[in-house]
Amino acid sequence: MLPRTGHASSLWVRFGVLAITTAQASKTLGDFDLPWHLAIGRHVVEQRALPVTDPLAFTHRPVEYVEFISDILLFSLMRLGGPLALQLFGGLVVAALAVVLLVASGERRPGAVAG
Repeated sequence: MLPRTGHASSLWVRFGVLAITTAQASKTLGDFDLPWHLAIGRHVVEQRALPVTDPLAFTHRPVEYVEFISDILLFSLMRLGGPLALQLFGGLVVAALAVVLLVASGERRPGAVAG
């Protein structure tokens, strides 16, 4: 752990979190699975039930999939705000993760044994 040097280092850390969040939020949506996740989310919302078989698969194999909550969230964001909402949500997730890591690293004291 780096020694704390006061207000200046805190300011740089905050600037870094802001820069990373901005970079993440401005990225192009490029995950090749995103359309599938959006379609499954739409299916679950429209049917109001979790599918037993994959409605998008040619062979309709049993669903061995547990990400329905995130698919519903992604579909809802896309419906409400389009691609911009998905990008901003990605930025917020990165910012939240950065804050959690900063808080967790700030709780450790020099010389403390990690448990």
